Amino acid sequence: MRVLWITNFIPPVIASKLGFAGNNKEGWVAGLMNSLTNRHETGTEIELSVAAPVPEDLIEGYYDNFDGVDFYGFHEDPAGVEYNEELEKTLCEIAEKAHADVIHVFGTEYPHARALLEGIDKYSKSYDLSLNRVLIGMQGVVGEITYHYFDGLPGEVTSHDTFRDMLKNDGLLAQRNKFVSRANNEMIALSLAKNVTGRTPFDKEYVSKWARSAVYYSMNETLRPEFYDGVWDSSKAKEHSIFLSQANYPIKGMHNVLKALPLILKKYPDTTVRVAGDSITKHKSLKDKIKISGYGKYLVKLEKDVYKECGFAPSIEYLGPLTAEQMKEEYLKASLFLCPSTNENSPNSLGEAMLLGVPCVASNVGGIPGMMTDRIEGLLFEALDAEAMFSCIDSVWSDISLRDRLCEAAKKRAEETHDADRNFNRLLEIYREISGKEV
Repeated sequence: MRVLWITNFIPPVIASKLGFAGNNKEGWVAGLMNSLTNRHETGTEIELSVAAPVPEDLIEGYYDNFDGVDFYGFHEDPAGVEYNEELEKTLCEIAEKAHADVIHVFGTEYPHARALLEGIDKYSKSYDLSLNRVLIGMQGVVGEITYHYFDGLPGEVTSHDTFRDMLKNDGLLAQRNKFVSRANNEMIALSLAKNVTGRTPFDKEYVSKWARSAVYYSMNETLRPEFYDGVWDSSKAKEHSIFLSQANYPIKGMHNVLKALPLILKKYPDTTVRVAGDSITKHKSLKDKIKISGYGKYLVKLEKDVYKECGFAPSIEYLGPLTAEQMKEEYLKASLFLCPSTNENSPNSLGEAMLLGVPCVASNVGGIPGMMTDRIEGLLFEALDAEAMFSCIDSVWSDISLRDRLCEAAKKRAEETHDADRNFNRLLEIYREISGKEV
């Protein structure tokens, strides 16, 4: 069976062979690709092709083969906002060259999903390429994220741009407007879709609103291989240490963590917060102050508020971009993983933490309660409720029996949810049903 993937980034294995920096996000795509490219070991014959956006210095339609995987490059607005009708023809031409039995599209909010679906009737030529052959996969649920982008932010923050924001046209209002554009792409793509995969009750309900003629296939994610080995050990974790997977933009909820931090520090003054990803709060030098974003500036203000209330500066460290192994190390040495997002579908970071058996505290939003049941596998709080966030963290740190029960149950559930063999077989079932062919 010939399968073409169209993704919003170059998978890490291919990126490294092209000499590009790999993408540490969307690790489940790397996990799924690992299962497919090991097909000969499983006796499964899938000829995989991948199409992904490439830099402008590579020609449109760039082609190469890497260890048996055909790779095609196309040009796309990296912000995922500007729609270019020429992409419709490009993607259909790639699909024709790949002669795919199934085209699996990742990233509903990016122009490529909409472009393929809109272009099929216009440009398909040499074989029976139709919408029925296309499977689109839900990642985030951008249409819902748009409504929650400013949750917990005061109006004077959302309407104020720093010099950096104005220079890059990337202030908070501009960022939300980009999500609005992506949501429009997502809604159009879903309205044309005949086959959709999802993984939470949250995204299933959303798909039912926009893809009314589509078949919805439930399929869980396979995570990066590194997270299937190892288990959290309280004796090796740093006491009262919190790990977050990112804080780059408001939807990830770092501002809400800082609002809860005084409550945490008053009981646990030795609390440390470690955050994966670049520091958006750097402001020591003149260069830093020029480069700081409006959201970063607001986080700095909140850190100062914590200092005023507690009498000492909070211990917060931004760790920079982390590899899978480095992320794993951070999970294992934290005393809990915190996912404070104001909206999410199914954050991979939460799945990774659960799979390692790390104590997990998360906001009760979007698809998160579909991943982790409150007081069974972790603790949930209402996203904007600082006292509730503190209460959950306090329960994990003060009740060892509860913590250990949660960790054991979380690991067990994640092992089922992210079972690589089960998810691979489910994917093959879906491909068979769509293509009408055996694998």
